[in-house]
Amino acid sequence: MSETGKKALILGATGLVGSTLLQQLIEHPNYDLIRVLARKSTGIQHPKIEEHLIDFSQFKDYTPLFEVDEVYCCLGTTMKQAGSKQAFYFVDHDLPLQAAKMAQLFAKKFFLVSSIGANAWSLNFYLKVKGETERDILQTTLETIYILRPSMLLGERKEYRTGEEIGKVLMKILKPIMIGGLRKYRGIEAQTVARAMIILAQRNEKGKYFFESHDIENIVRNQPSQAPIIPQL
Repeated sequence: MSETGKKALILGATGLVGSTLLQQLIEHPNYDLIRVLARKSTGIQHPKIEEHLIDFSQFKDYTPLFEVDEVYCCLGTTMKQAGSKQAFYFVDHDLPLQAAKMAQLFAKKFFLVSSIGANAWSLNFYLKVKGETERDILQTTLETIYILRPSMLLGERKEYRTGEEIGKVLMKILKPIMIGGLRKYRGIEAQTVARAMIILAQRNEKGKYFFESHDIENIVRNQPSQAPIIPQL
């Protein structure tokens, strides 16, 4: 490993965005170490990867592992997978927030994959939780926070989700007419979200930034986004 290479940590590396992010970081010349914290193995072996299988109920015990340059939080579940609202909240709110609190001790940048429509005041439970997660992470002392709000994520998941597959078909049909203010609701490839995060990570800036789906696509197309979006929290 070189002495100048960066270190990154990924949470959610077995998910749709996290898995493609892992592959892209492996291939990126700026990174010497990709630390993966997961409940189950990614199954990928590479000299750059340092994998830790952890007990998320004892998450705080792993604070020393957050001594990296960047933390990418790609955690997320569904109500069906979680089994209850309490379990869903733990995965989509409590774990990301705890990760941010641990990251603020070491990391220069923190990335959160949130969702289009995230709003702490939403009547929709999913969007409300996402909004509360954003709100609480913004209260940490992290110098640089990037919150990405993709619309429906496109790509091959390891598990089959009937409703999501139907949604993907509809997205492809409606995409040509989703222009103007509707652009941010277009489906977006998980690999595009991952690529945008890596591009942002190379920037020398501090602050708190929000990016909707169309902003994320613009980053990858080398068209810088406009000023950071002010969130509705």
